[in-house]
This record gives sequence, structure tokens and C-alpha cells, in this order.
Amino acid sequence: MGRASSRCPKHAEPIATAGARGASLYEGRNLWHLAGVIRAARRTADRMGASMRRKLQTLLDEKVNPMVASHGGHIELLDYANGTAFVRMSGGCQGCGSAKATLRQGVEEAIFGAFPRVKHVVDLTDHASGSSPYYQPA
Repeated sequence: MGRASSRCPKHAEPIATAGARGASLYEGRNLWHLAGVIRAARRTADRMGASMRRKLQTLLDEKVNPMVASHGGHIELLDYANGTAFVRMSGGCQGCGSAKATLRQGVEEAIFGAFPRVKHVVDLTDHASGSSPYYQPA
């Protein structure tokens, strides 16, 4: 095993030997390259996540919110990450006895139908603090 080097990456020394073939891991060049790949992947994921958040909020605004608005409700996208959309219900939806059905049969169906890569919808609403639910919970 070589010792750690403080020299620039193009003069890097092997710091470990792995596998039966004796593949070397180099301190400088390979780790610098790997760090760059990771940064690029994070930027791409951030852009894709931002794009998906915009698309999901547009879907909610154009398809879902007009339906729940008739009951004084509103559904907002809080975040999207790793195939999961996080939403919050407000107005008549917050604390409503039918909020769970609205989420499953309205919000989820609309989102899953439009965006198959979304696998979960999580309701982060504090339903206990709803001040004007459309239907009182049983």
C-alpha cells in the first residue's frame, strides 16, 4: 500500500489495492473525478426535482384544486423527492372527515395517472388544527 500523497492529482500514488485483479484506487485523479461526478449528479437531480415540483404544482392547480375549491379547500405541493410528493391540505380540506378519501381518490389518482414515476403521496397536513373543515370528522 502506498502512502498518502499531498502532490497534485496527476502525480497521485496508489493508496489501496482492491480485488483479485489488483485494481488500484488512486488518491488524486480518481477521487477528484468521482467528486465531480457526484456534484454533477446532484445538480441534475436538483434540476429534475425542481422541474417535477413545477409540473406537480401545475397539475394540482389546474386539475385538483378546482375540484376541492368547491368545498373551500386547497392542496399545495410542499416538496418532491425520490418519487414521493409531499402535500398539505388547507381551507375546507384541513380537518375534513373526507380528507383521506380526497387524497386517495382525487390527489393520488391525478398524480399517479400523470406522473408514473411518482410512487407515493404523503399528506403533511395538521388536520387537528383545521378551523373550518367541510365535513366534520366522525
